[in-house]
Amino acid sequence: MIWIIPNIGWSKSGGLSIGVSVVVGIPGGLSAQAGSGYSFGSNDVYGYVGATTCMNTVYASYSLNSGGSVGYTSGLSPFSGLPISTNFGTVVVNYNISLNSWSGNVSAWQIDQRGWTFNPSVSVMLFPEQTTNFIRRGKFINNDAILKTFTDAGDYQGALDYFGFKGTYDPGNKIFNGGSEPGAVDPKTGDIYYNSTAFNGGFDKLYFVADHEGRHSADVRSGKYDNLTLTKQIMAGEEFNTWAYNYRRQGLYREHGFDIGSRLNSYGTVAGIDPDIIFSYSYYQPWWHVIHRIPRRW
Repeated sequence: MIWIIPNIGWSKSGGLSIGVSVVVGIPGGLSAQAGSGYSFGSNDVYGYVGATTCMNTVYASYSLNSGGSVGYTSGLSPFSGLPISTNFGTVVVNYNISLNSWSGNVSAWQIDQRGWTFNPSVSVMLFPEQTTNFIRRGKFINNDAILKTFTDAGDYQGALDYFGFKGTYDPGNKIFNGGSEPGAVDPKTGDIYYNSTAFNGGFDKLYFVADHEGRHSADVRSGKYDNLTLTKQIMAGEEFNTWAYNYRRQGLYREHGFDIGSRLNSYGTVAGIDPDIIFSYSYYQPWWHVIHRIPRRW
């Protein structure tokens, strides 16, 4: 699992700071992480890398003010990639390479060649959807839980409006032709319609559907298909290109629940994407395509 997460922190000596962390693995359990940020109180830019197992972390850091350091920390360390960290819950041994000096920390008390000082600090990673939902609805919950409050009340259009997804909830629209596809676009106007199945898989599924149909709508409204007869091959090509678009953007909605590869292969076959393929098409998915699934919600 790869996370890209902004964070905000405060310490007695450095004041307010902001930064961003990239965490690979399970934060605090078994992970590797890297981050950078800026401290307003000390006007300092810093960066770090760390490796953690069972709340024990080895790290290397560098800042413009104090130079390079290496160290070991146990507990709720900001180097461990944990969502919340504070030196009230850490033990740290640090060696500053640039200054050739040692220092340590035990529960917010710091020791160096000058003696003991009390320097508390705290850092939290920001999860925008919970914060946004708290401000807008008074509930510090994720988007799945917010969506459920709408669907439990039968207010599907309200859910679309709340999340800012373009389109209309209209499961009886003739464009669906009685089918169960979660979304559809009017090929003449570009208007977007949602079926009830768009709402039964959580926020990521609904986001995926909205993004998918939004791409179709943009293509129609651009005039791309004006004065064209929409043959089976043209429509399959449009679907193929749109599913490929979603494939590249999976990090926005990781838990979407669709078999994208199967869709690409079926639409690619019908559209004849590869002229050398007569009976079937197989979408090429090299190992490095894992980058498309890196979470980008934060």
